[in-house]
Amino acid sequence: MQALHTMTTLTGDTIQGVPVISQLNVNDLEPGRKHRFFFQGVQMGTGQHWYVPIVVAKGIQDGKRISLTAGVHGDELSPVDAVQRVMATLDPMQMSGTAIAIYDLSRPAKEYTQRNWPIAQKGGALIDLNRVWPGDEMGNDPPTRHAGILWNRLFKHNVDIALDFHTASTGGDFTMFIFADFRNPEIRQIAELFPIEQIKNDPGEGGSLEMAFVEAGIPVMTIEIGGPRVFDARKIAMAVEGSLNVMKHHGVIEGTIGRTSRESWNFFGGCF
Repeated sequence: MQALHTMTTLTGDTIQGVPVISQLNVNDLEPGRKHRFFFQGVQMGTGQHWYVPIVVAKGIQDGKRISLTAGVHGDELSPVDAVQRVMATLDPMQMSGTAIAIYDLSRPAKEYTQRNWPIAQKGGALIDLNRVWPGDEMGNDPPTRHAGILWNRLFKHNVDIALDFHTASTGGDFTMFIFADFRNPEIRQIAELFPIEQIKNDPGEGGSLEMAFVEAGIPVMTIEIGGPRVFDARKIAMAVEGSLNVMKHHGVIEGTIGRTSRESWNFFGGCF
């Protein structure tokens, strides 16, 4: 990926002592440490902003930049826990590369533990944030503008590999499985590094964060950690192990690769 020319931009604000940024460039962060920020998202009707928590583990050496997103939908709890657990294991002084954790992208939805983002326009509506990517900073509704801000100023120039964690929506349930576009051999390779129950060969859904990465030429997978509104310890552990396997495979961290799809006897499906 081409380096981002705009520097990481501090707004001068802090939230509970954590600095607020409106632009991220991981290349200018100090290596060998973890950096915690709130990212300034779209404005509310009051003129205040929705803020997205992010943590960047910047390795002491250069290497792959891997993003881990959790909370694109507000009712997805296990993904947040899984990404927190991955980040807790990382020691930037022992890393070659960068891990970027982005939590609770759909903040209004998370406030109500519901899937979609509520808006007041058009007499009131619920917008699925995972159908508006890569967004538009000048779009007609807050979720579309929010996605555009995050894509242009946070994701676009900072990510080499993307892991996007989800669950089923409220009222449903899933096995532990992955959506992966097998047309890209690198995507299939990293999907098979997860000790997963099912992998679906899927070209992706228009407007999803996964599809935005695919169209930008960035290898990405959607990892579904079971059902919503719960912390599924067994499936969270599988997501953590797979994520660390991906980091080991790409040399971001050292260590022996753990269980993969070969050991989990997973089922491969397709979208035809």
